[in-house]
Amino acid sequence: MTQTNLTYFSNFFKVASYYDKALPGASLCLWVKTGSSCDPKNKEGLSHLLEHVLFGTRKTFVSSNIYSSIINRQIKIKAFTKAEHTAFIIEAVDELNLQHSIDFLWKIYSGELLSNEALVEAKFDIYREIDDSSADPVKSLFEALNSICFPNQCHGRSITGTKETINDIKIDDLVNFQRQHYSPNNSLICICGNIEHQQLLDSLEPKISELKANKHSSVPSSRWEGGIKKIKSVDKEKRLAVSLPFYAKIPEDYYYYWLLSFLLSKNTNYGISAALKKGRIKYNTLHIYPEFLSRISRMQIYLSTHHSNIQYVMETVMDGLCSFKNFKAESLLKDTISSEITSSLKLVKLMNDNIEHLAMAIAEYELFPSDIPFPNLVDDVHAKLDFILENFHKKNHEAVIYSIGS
Repeated sequence: MTQTNLTYFSNFFKVASYYDKALPGASLCLWVKTGSSCDPKNKEGLSHLLEHVLFGTRKTFVSSNIYSSIINRQIKIKAFTKAEHTAFIIEAVDELNLQHSIDFLWKIYSGELLSNEALVEAKFDIYREIDDSSADPVKSLFEALNSICFPNQCHGRSITGTKETINDIKIDDLVNFQRQHYSPNNSLICICGNIEHQQLLDSLEPKISELKANKHSSVPSSRWEGGIKKIKSVDKEKRLAVSLPFYAKIPEDYYYYWLLSFLLSKNTNYGISAALKKGRIKYNTLHIYPEFLSRISRMQIYLSTHHSNIQYVMETVMDGLCSFKNFKAESLLKDTISSEITSSLKLVKLMNDNIEHLAMAIAEYELFPSDIPFPNLVDDVHAKLDFILENFHKKNHEAVIYSIGS
């Protein structure tokens, strides 16, 4: 037996669950709709630093059953910060440790774990992460790409920040940010597994009911810019990243833009790989995928190559995008059978039993993943792709970054 449930509290806090009694355990997620795009000016990396201060098995934490379980690896836990959300996920939850797990998430959510001692430890973690990222040529490339897509804007900020901005952040900055953004209207807790919805509510309700609704704090909007920039790479491999803006207006657009990325990368006469083949360009890596943001989303194209002329590679990719736009869906799909489309989409199908899918769909669309229409009819695919292709690529709207060996 499986079932899904969603409860709205009067203060706008949301609690969702996917119950399947056949599963051996459950995964529990606290999802807060705030991330690096909400960082205050001149305090880049604050959201990410807050996540590190709130989360982890630090020596400064008070010992408890949940922490000993984490240390003994009986419970798996992870956290991450993105541009528009922060998530804390506990796996291997069962009826015996459910309340302890809820209590742990509530210590995170309430800011109870904020302390100067934890801040000092977290800063050292972030400094190491910044060093690792600066030594990674791919991460450096995409950091620079963000700044071209959204120059001097919230979505163009680094998630980790810089050593200078992290060093200047004080405990009061974290406390004020946590109070403003970790609010009921911005938050949800969900669970997937063999814990029933009422069990989750019984563990949460006393805590949630005490919270007061406050002023809504939304993700800031950004203005797309674009442009071209060259950077130096730490190695001899040449890399190219291209970002194209698009608007995903309804939930099912999620599937159609993934389908478009599949068609762009497919080895046919029309996609990016075809343009590279025609230009006799050999590449080591080619990744094409959509990134969905609240307002302006983007299609990301990443390529690594040893070709001697990276500018020629860039021009070839851009020519491929221009020619790609001129085709109708019928032409693009003529060498693609329906089962191929279905198989490619199943790889990214939103599932109720996936804790991150459940949290994202509820937070972004207030829908269960299974309620987001999955493409079935070929005619529907044709019509939707035709509309997307007409608006997908506009010359001089691209953000392009390429690196050359130092």
